[in-house]
Amino acid sequence: MVQNRFDFGVNSIERLMLAGAFVVLIIWESWRKARPDAQRLPVIIPVVLAQNAEVWQISPQFASLLDIPEPLAADLSGFVTDFTFRLIQLAGIEFEAIRGTPAGILTLRVMKAERVRMLLDEAVWDESLLMQVPREIIEAIIRYILNADVDKAAFDRKVIDISNPKVQSATMTLAQQIRQEGRQEGRQEGLWIGKIINLQELLGIALMDPEALSASPNLRVAAALRGIAPRIRRPLPSLDGDARPRQHARFKPPPRPANRLAE
Repeated sequence: MVQNRFDFGVNSIERLMLAGAFVVLIIWESWRKARPDAQRLPVIIPVVLAQNAEVWQISPQFASLLDIPEPLAADLSGFVTDFTFRLIQLAGIEFEAIRGTPAGILTLRVMKAERVRMLLDEAVWDESLLMQVPREIIEAIIRYILNADVDKAAFDRKVIDISNPKVQSATMTLAQQIRQEGRQEGRQEGLWIGKIINLQELLGIALMDPEALSASPNLRVAAALRGIAPRIRRPLPSLDGDARPRQHARFKPPPRPANRLAE
């Protein structure tokens, strides 16, 4: 049996179903490349986990997406692409009804809570589950929550309210560590933005808005550096007010001393 997991950020039912068909083709193509001598393809049972805020009323049949005239439906049924997928909608499952391992239950609860803005709900901070999951799972969940739009003061109060000392200590330590990492990344981004602006001023390049740079630092900083790089090898403008470009001074080695021993 082949198990594959794909994460498609689909935002419509139609795209969800098309993505399911696309994934099936990807798995089959990978299978054929890895096993060129295989005579048959593996059976695939599509399962879709929907992190939706509201329950979708849709048919699990791919053929329901096709515009098939009703009078011809029976005659065309053997010629059109069709499959059924298992759709698991978190919006239609209560927190307490989610089943699985402690780590799996907690992960699905967090995914469900994020869509309905309940990341600080008791269902997510269930200590009976937190005590059973590995530290790396708690760290991933804390990162997920802190990256979401949650009230930081309310988050801190939630951590303080944890009754189990070990869980509280671990959670508090992880939260402080993640926030410290965020501050360090912010300082590094600030340094890069400052360097880019200084270079743009020196090279006479149109300045980029610092707020625009900080809004999407990775992409915008890279774009700014690509714009600056070709200018680095060009003559720098004169710093004495002369509009003419000033040539770089070339290094001249000192004259070699006379070899007195040869005399």
